[in-house]
Amino acid sequence: MHISKSRRALKPCFIELCPHCRKTGQFWLIELSGSVGPIGGIGYSVACGRCSFEKLLSNAEAKTFAELAGIYSQFVAGLISSEAFEKVVSASGFRAIEEIRKESLVWICSKCSEENPFGFEICWNCSHESPHAGPATDFPTPKLPDVGGRLPWE
Repeated sequence: MHISKSRRALKPCFIELCPHCRKTGQFWLIELSGSVGPIGGIGYSVACGRCSFEKLLSNAEAKTFAELAGIYSQFVAGLISSEAFEKVVSASGFRAIEEIRKESLVWICSKCSEENPFGFEICWNCSHESPHAGPATDFPTPKLPDVGGRLPWE
């Protein structure tokens, strides 16, 4: 039986802080395809351009991310402002972007200064308690960097 799989980067869609590599960079729309014998399929994800972190998307979400990629290219070209781009992202409620932002949140331990994921109730290094009373329900929207027409990673 023949098994195959492939990944193809389609378009950059947005800039965000990656929860895996902790660097701000482009996230790309990725086409995932695979087959086992005569059965095959295509799926989609958004992935950090710097590391292997990715979020799977439904086909409907992939279509909206393809549309976002067109708006993002206008932002990169300087045709729309970072505020206008962020307004599109916020108004559209992209689940994958919201999840990436949530996973990127951290807290610094007041005892050992170690960085911990926001969801941790105690420091992974020294077991000191988190300063947060409970789970957060409102996550701040990261501000796109103002880099004077350059891309943030240049």
